[in-house]
This record gives sequence, C-alpha cells and structure tokens, in this order.
Amino acid sequence: MSDLDNSKGIEARRMAGSIGDTKDYNGIYQTETSEVFSDYKGRLETVANVYTERGEFREDFAGTNLINNLSGTVTFTNGSYTLTGSGTAFTTELRQGYYIKLTTDSETYYAQVFSVESDTSLTLRTAYGGSSSSGTAHGGVLAVETGTGTTTGVSSSLLTLTSGTTNSAIVAAYRLTEGGTQVLIFAGTVVSQRIANQTVTLGLRSGTSSASRRAEFSFDGTDNTVVKCISSATTAASSTETTTAYFPRGVTSATTGNVYKIALKKDKVCFYINDFLVATNRYHIGDVNYGLRAMAMITNGTGAASSTTLTVDSILAYQSNELEVTASLEPLRVMGYVNNRISAPIIESYMATCTNFTPPATPTNMFYIVGNGTKLIRVTRIEMCATQTTAAQQLFYLKRYSTAHSGGTRTFMTPMSMDTQNSSAIASPYYYTANPTLGTLVGTYAIRRTLVPTPTSLIDQPIIEWDFNYSQGQPLILRSVSEGIAVDFAGAALPTGLSVNFTVWWTEERINDY
Repeated sequence: MSDLDNSKGIEARRMAGSIGDTKDYNGIYQTETSEVFSDYKGRLETVANVYTERGEFREDFAGTNLINNLSGTVTFTNGSYTLTGSGTAFTTELRQGYYIKLTTDSETYYAQVFSVESDTSLTLRTAYGGSSSSGTAHGGVLAVETGTGTTTGVSSSLLTLTSGTTNSAIVAAYRLTEGGTQVLIFAGTVVSQRIANQTVTLGLRSGTSSASRRAEFSFDGTDNTVVKCISSATTAASSTETTTAYFPRGVTSATTGNVYKIALKKDKVCFYINDFLVATNRYHIGDVNYGLRAMAMITNGTGAASSTTLTVDSILAYQSNELEVTASLEPLRVMGYVNNRISAPIIESYMATCTNFTPPATPTNMFYIVGNGTKLIRVTRIEMCATQTTAAQQLFYLKRYSTAHSGGTRTFMTPMSMDTQNSSAIASPYYYTANPTLGTLVGTYAIRRTLVPTPTSLIDQPIIEWDFNYSQGQPLILRSVSEGIAVDFAGAALPTGLSVNFTVWWTEERINDY
C-alpha cells in the first residue's frame, strides 16, 4: 500500500468517532499522532493520547493583580451553592474555575466557581463555608494563602510568591483540577535561593499541609542542582515515594526560565525539567480520579535565615486520556494490503570534550555522563589524557552507577552533534572540580594504569581509551536519568599539578522505536 507511511498522521479524533464513545469528553479534541501497526489480517491498530479541555486552565498572569476587588455587593450564605449580586459583573470578572470569597472572610474560605449564570448570579462547586453576609468580594483565577510576613502578587506578567522569614509561615497560590490523568506545567520558573529550613513546592496537592496526596517537585536544602520528585497515594508518610533528581544540562533551580512538568497517570508519575525526564515514580501513586490542586507554595520551617522569592511565568493544566483502537474494531478499511514491518530507530551521534581542568584534592569521579529516560543512550567511546608536575604512574577506574549523585561542583560539557540536523542531545556529560556524594555503585568495568607525563613531554603523552564498539563489542547503555558512567580516581591524593582532559562519544535513540 503506497500510502502506508502517511498512516502515522491518522488522528485519534477520527478513531474516536468510529468507536462512538465520546460522550465523556466535553471539550475540543486535540490529538497526538501515533504509530499505526497492522495485525496478521492486515487490519490497523494504534494507541494515541487524546487531550481534552475538560478541567483545563492556563494562566499567563497578564494582569496587575492576582486577587481583584469585584464590582458591586455579593450576598453569601453559609452552606449554600448560590451567590447573588447587586451591581456585580460576574460574566466579565469571573469564569468557571475562578475563586471568590467575602472580603472580610479568611483565605481558607475561597470557593471555586462552578458556573456563571448572569452578572448577578453564579453557582459554586462546593457549598460556601464562610459567613452569611453581604458585602464586597475578592476573586481571581487562583486562590491564595498568605501567612504572616508573606506576600503574593503579579508583576511584569509573573506570579510572585515571597516567603518572608516568619517561622511556619506558608504562602501559596492554587487552583483545583479535575480528576483523571493530569498534566501540569509551570513555565518560566525561578527559585531565587535555596536555604535551610525552607521548602519551595510546585505540583499537584490535596492541600497545603505536609501530609497531603501529592505529585510535586520539592526544593529543600541548600543544593540548587538537585530537586526531590515526590508522589503519595494517601496522606500517610509510609505511602510516599521520593526520588532525588539532578537538574539536566547544567541548569539550577535559580536559572531563569526553567519549565517543570508533571504527568500524573494511572500507573506512574513522570517528572520533567525543560522537557527532560528526570524521574518516574511507580510505587506510591495517587488516585488519578481524585481532584488535586495545582499549587505553587513556599513553606518556612523554624529559623529560615532570609526571604525567598518564587516567580512563575505561566501555569498550564490539562487532561490526557489514552484511547486505544484495536484491530478487532476495524476502524479503517484498507484497500489492498498492509505489509507488517518494524520501524528502524532514529540514531543520532554526539561528542563532548573538556580540557585542562584540575580535579579536587582527593578525587572520586572526575568525569560522569548521565542517561535520560526518554532516549536510549549508548556510550561508544571515552578518551582521557593528563599531565602532572612529576611523571608517575596513576590508576583510573571506569565505573557504573544506578542512582544519581548529589552535591559537588560540576561543569556541563557542551555536546557537539555529528550532524547539524540532529535534535538537541539529552545525555548530560560533566566533569567535577569538587567531589559529589556518589550514587549507588553497580561495579567497576576496568582499571587502567598509565604513565602520566610532565607538560614538557607532551609528544609522549599517552591516551587512555575505552572503545566499546570494538574492544568491548557493545556500547555502555544508559536507560534513565539515574544511571551514569564515570571515570574515577578512587579518592587517592591528587598528584601535584595534575591536569586532565576528557572526550566522550555517544549515540541517542528513542527507547520505544524498536
């Protein structure tokens, strides 16, 4: 069939129409293209994600206030779902999903709008829990919680949360999402600093307390190169899973413009930073049908030394529902025949190098390359050479780790593509000038003893190489962001004047392409 290659563009919208089970979706269908395969009879089948507008919201903070003073007078009744107004403009100032409360009530009484019937009448999602009274009202796209000494605001199209230093104070902005498979994205995000006794949170939560159902990024401690990816099935600590992840490609939590994405699914939670998958939690996953709040928050412990600012450029939340079309449904009739085939994976090649750096005083890992969960990384070759003040033999170790390092001082080695048409590399090679806390060691592949010459004898400078395509027969494969390959000095004392160079070659391919 000559048009087989075009079949990748078949839309889930068309297939959903064939099934006839679209009544549960109540928004505009947005689809992803997916591989189309054939069964032994030549019938087509595919699996695709269908994104709907159900429960979706996006906020770009284009206004000047996070919470606004609404027009007119609003009548609130404790326990009632209905609000009525006089001189109000509900249809222009509020929308479904926005929040409202009586101005004089505390922030804990913000209620979400379910529907706006007219300028003077609206219905709440839950019964109002505050006072039975008439007066001015506050409303906005997000609800807020501001503890003593904290502030929230909007400036230059950025949401800004400022923590202050009051013990146990919380500042938060949030919005309830619909149940179901959820995707949440915080774009253009900056955490101004990382200090002890203070935690910044971005994610999905059932509440602001520490014991919450959640799927979140948690920024605690002083190391701005790592973040905790946390998920929990219940409010119990025993049902919480925490994965510590490194920031990819040399960025930190203070880097301007980071994008954090959480995909909460039925069987796992996937965490992404700048489109790089950094963690996948599988053991303690919240019920996707339980509505959670999309939340940005800073929590002070006891003794936070200074105030931290969290800025967010935009927040996007939406739902993703997987739609499977099996061969037995015969969604499309194909004239002719379909050849069964396996798509060849796309393999792209890269290299990176660093020159003349000085390792720490008692080096462990000097060089380290980290994998990524979205592509298969094949490390094909590593080369190193070095010089020192007095020529002597040294031992270098090639090691594999199964969990991520933390801390230390590292420098990202910028990848160079072998083809300018390649996509951006996602593997992360580094060299260390201060030792990290090492992850879990799997084992040592090789130990190389070599003579390290003086700088004046460069003509005889030996090169240590590990060529996995030829001498080892198979590249070293990295399948996740937790896995890494290192060249290590085993903590021995640094020889005087030791200067090191590394070059690494690798390929990348999509894990699900074959």
